[in-house]
Amino acid sequence: LFILTPNGRNHQGKYQDCLIPTPHPRISSSGRFYHAVGAFIAMSIRCQIQQAGFIFPPLFWNFIISNELRIEDIYDIDISYKRLITNIIAASQTMSDSEFEESMRDITVTNSRGDVISFGLTNRDLAPGRLKRSNVQRFIAFSNECRINELKIPLTSIRNGFWENMGFTPPRYISPMLIEYLACGDKVITISSLREAVHFDDISLLQRQYFWAAVERMSNDDRKKLLQFSTGIQSIDKHHGLKV
Repeated sequence: LFILTPNGRNHQGKYQDCLIPTPHPRISSSGRFYHAVGAFIAMSIRCQIQQAGFIFPPLFWNFIISNELRIEDIYDIDISYKRLITNIIAASQTMSDSEFEESMRDITVTNSRGDVISFGLTNRDLAPGRLKRSNVQRFIAFSNECRINELKIPLTSIRNGFWENMGFTPPRYISPMLIEYLACGDKVITISSLREAVHFDDISLLQRQYFWAAVERMSNDDRKKLLQFSTGIQSIDKHHGLKV
């Protein structure tokens, strides 16, 4: 139901550690599963049990609030796709017809899973080997629509499940950042919050001093990795301490 962002798969760009909802082709009726995911996130907020495992890019939380998904959101999680579209546009503006057709002869567009997008019978003039300067705008528009819809469909089910479980419509004062914080907790791991959560068992004072000296030199990402290694989550669980 969820996969790493294309940036994560390709090890480049932003949000490499984030997950996006895109069902495997063999999963039928995935909408009910995504609806349950949205309800689960809502229940976590209502029960004040934050789930650090909800590692989603900003487009996820923005959609929960706004019900909108833009091509710029896709570019943020798939820098390779952004470069492809940018290069196609540049080529169409600088090359002759024959040069453009030759350079685009083997061009293909993939979805978030890395599978080649099919243009179908109604758009077969946009298929590989048929891209021309005269239809390049249609090609880009169709590709963008495919990339947006593959995420928008499951995100809509998640959003519906979320707000149905919350029992009210999104108030104007609620922001995506607030929803993410309520669901996931604080993503900034401070020394003070760690000191409150960590409990030592049979550890000498000198070893404790070494531990805190090392932690203080860590970046926030390194502290998340420490928590992930020690507890399996990337934020501090307020209900359970961290034993060292």
